[in-house]
Amino acid sequence: ADFGSTLTAPAISIAQEHHMLLFDPTASTPGFFSPSNPYVVDLSIRVSSQWPLVLAQYLITHRTSISKIAILYTDQPFLAAQASTLYSALTAVGITPVYYQSTSASSSAEYSTLLESINATSPQAVIELGYDLNDIAFFSALKAGNYHFPFVFTIYPGLEYSVLYADTPPGSLN
Repeated sequence: ADFGSTLTAPAISIAQEHHMLLFDPTASTPGFFSPSNPYVVDLSIRVSSQWPLVLAQYLITHRTSISKIAILYTDQPFLAAQASTLYSALTAVGITPVYYQSTSASSSAEYSTLLESINATSPQAVIELGYDLNDIAFFSALKAGNYHFPFVFTIYPGLEYSVLYADTPPGSLN
């Protein structure tokens, strides 16, 4: 299958329909691997539902200064798994996010509206789980709206910093 759950999901349906084995090199969406789906083989470590536990632990450790947390995630299985893991880990210790929402937003204008709603909850941390284009739109809207949160976390600056640095307004990633 190609990279990403968006392309893997239809490939799994085709594999099931034709009773053929599918090799998933990214193995990023836990929901794809179940007893009812014997046609997909995990060729990678399933980390999309595991790394958020590290972020959750950080937030839990700093709960005295970060207790109001907003989680915004792109409505897609790979990212929904990460958001769900983060949400579950936080709520298990009594931290209920003040904002927990999926989105199909991809433009700065759409993110501006979402950031307005997030800002209304006065979070101390904003977690945005999206792909590079989502992060670019998110950071652009953050800068344009002059929003400031004590803690902001997104995935792609750590993976593709040069892409985000080049495609966001100056100072957006600071």
